[in-house]
Amino acid sequence: MPDLNEKAINAIKNFQNKIDSMGLPFVLLRKLNGIRNAIEMHVEDYMVFPEVFECLCKAYIEQAKIFKEPYRNEIISAFRKCEKEIRKSLIKKAEQVSAGDSQG
Repeated sequence: MPDLNEKAINAIKNFQNKIDSMGLPFVLLRKLNGIRNAIEMHVEDYMVFPEVFECLCKAYIEQAKIFKEPYRNEIISAFRKCEKEIRKSLIKKAEQVSAGDSQG
């Protein structure tokens, strides 16, 4: 069974808590939540296809643009922070795997 990417999962949970605290109607957030779920499923086990991850991130940002300010900026800013944390977790894992390969 593959390792779970706890850092990415926690970043996504924190991000979702931020979005939930904004008090936006659930019906308006359904598409964003669907894309967020896809991102979480894609990165939770480190088995990431970079092109898919990039497309999902882009899709999230584009969908967030339907919101009016100040919500749009808050959603996108919070997502970028989450995305950055996910990328850091993936880079760290790749470095660990690479270091393990060079020792083997």
